[in-house]
Amino acid sequence: MRTYDEHALLAKLELLDRRAKTVFAVSCAQRLFPLFERYAPAVGAPALSERLAEIVAAGWDLAATPMGEVQRMEAEATSMVPDEDDDG
Repeated sequence: MRTYDEHALLAKLELLDRRAKTVFAVSCAQRLFPLFERYAPAVGAPALSERLAEIVAAGWDLAATPMGEVQRMEAEATSMVPDEDDDG
């Protein structure tokens, strides 16, 4: 039987690069998705499972995107944030 050791898991995840962490997170979401598909209709929100499926797919797309492109997109998005010293 395996025991859940949160500290050990976090220590292992800390060693991973951003792409590997993204793959891990999306893998976890993918693994839990069938449970969410059962949950959403039970609480009267079946559209939520469709939206989560889109988000998981986007996570896989992001994980497959070359790191340089991700960094360029991040820099571009960051450049859109107004400087707190700008007027207006």
